[in-house]
Amino acid sequence: MPSPPDTARLRAAPLASSYPTKVALVLCALCPFIVATTAVTLMQNSLLKDLHATPTGLQLAGGLANAAYAFGAVLAVALLKRFPPRPLFLAYEAVFVAGSVVVALAGDAPVFTAGRVVQGFATGLLLVAALPPLVTAFGPERLPVTVAVVDIGLFGATTVGPLVGGIAGAHDAWRTVFWVLAAVGAAAGVLGVVSVRQGEALDPDGPLDTGAVGLAALATALPFFGSSELTSHPLLSWWTLPPLAVGLLVLVGLIVVEYRRSDALTPVRLLAHTFPVTGILAAMVTGAAAVALLELAENYLVQGRHTGVLTAGLLFWPQVVGVAIAAAAFSAVLRRRVLRGLIIVGTLVLCAGAVGVGLVGTRTGHPAILLVSAAIGFGAGATVSPGLFLAALSLPSRQLGPTFALVELLRSEAAFLVAPVLLHVAEEHGRGLAQLAHGTAVGGWVVLGLLLAGSGASAVLWRAGGARSQVPDLARWLEDGQEALDSPPVADRVR
Repeated sequence: MPSPPDTARLRAAPLASSYPTKVALVLCALCPFIVATTAVTLMQNSLLKDLHATPTGLQLAGGLANAAYAFGAVLAVALLKRFPPRPLFLAYEAVFVAGSVVVALAGDAPVFTAGRVVQGFATGLLLVAALPPLVTAFGPERLPVTVAVVDIGLFGATTVGPLVGGIAGAHDAWRTVFWVLAAVGAAAGVLGVVSVRQGEALDPDGPLDTGAVGLAALATALPFFGSSELTSHPLLSWWTLPPLAVGLLVLVGLIVVEYRRSDALTPVRLLAHTFPVTGILAAMVTGAAAVALLELAENYLVQGRHTGVLTAGLLFWPQVVGVAIAAAAFSAVLRRRVLRGLIIVGTLVLCAGAVGVGLVGTRTGHPAILLVSAAIGFGAGATVSPGLFLAALSLPSRQLGPTFALVELLRSEAAFLVAPVLLHVAEEHGRGLAQLAHGTAVGGWVVLGLLLAGSGASAVLWRAGGARSQVPDLARWLEDGQEALDSPPVADRVR
């Protein structure tokens, strides 16, 4: 018979052991902000009109929101060490709902930006609060389904964004979108009330790594601000290059400091092995490629071909199918030794998508965009989350939250810095159809080069480490708290 405290906790969270409830909670907590990140582009005209904003102002709102998301994931690790998980989750969800309401009611660009930043910050916090318990609490039998859910939650939601943005943009209904997102967030809060146990703080008396938190704040705010200014300033200007350069240097400093600390906030030292490094590299490069290809294609359609936002949004429906197929494939291969093989296949499909965008210079039409869209969906779904889990399965399961936080920080830095730079390059050639087609093609070929360079670096690291594909021991990872994959150190073969 459970003790009275345990009985009270069960009564406070009667659905804590319900797997469907936890799946719904994770999707409702993470998807709203992620949908908004790709929906805003096709709602831009309505936002500019209603908020009396400028393209630079909207770009800044998106950049700072993404920065807040990446920072929130790191801060969540520190907070989870000091406070019980239940009040943290409920507080994060309340903050998200408040931010969504602020956005929906915004009458000008500064208020809109503030609400978007709050949304991003809360979602970063929710990532660490909601996702690891779903992965670790239901045993190895559920894990193949769970990884598909993670794939949908972390990237799949972005594929719905253009559809939502196109429909809302065509009907000037952007406020309705954010009211719906607030309602979904409120639903996640209700699910949290009935399913998140009180629990205990991980290390309530331990030191708070304020240095890492401060460095993470600078490493996100500075470069995202710099990239946001590219809509109105050249790359080589005081508004763009210095914050980009300093922010990236601070990010490197954060990695070095965390590697040297014995009580680091994020497990950088444990991640310095072949499987984690190649997994993180794959997530960074392919995530950046997918976001860049999507933004290049959207910009070409709307600004170059003057396609209506509704038509443009609907052209990206194959993304949803692609990521669904990738999530099913990820689920199917998790118990096999071909996880890296899935990442390679996904990268090759993204390369095909980059070639498709590169051929935009030949005035390819809507059928080519449909194929590019499918390639983005499958390619990202088969690489980003699998790369994240290639890293996570190489560490003890108790490190899952800090690992997710660090990988999402690095992935977000790559994804949301590369895309604005390439969009800037595409528009530098002019906004006529011929000029924008040429600039978009250049961006597509640059993305292809990035993918090939990343794949080459990953292959070199894999061989230099003497790595061999393995069947992950999921029971050992979840039940014994040990690594599911035995990863050799980086460059172990050549040392």
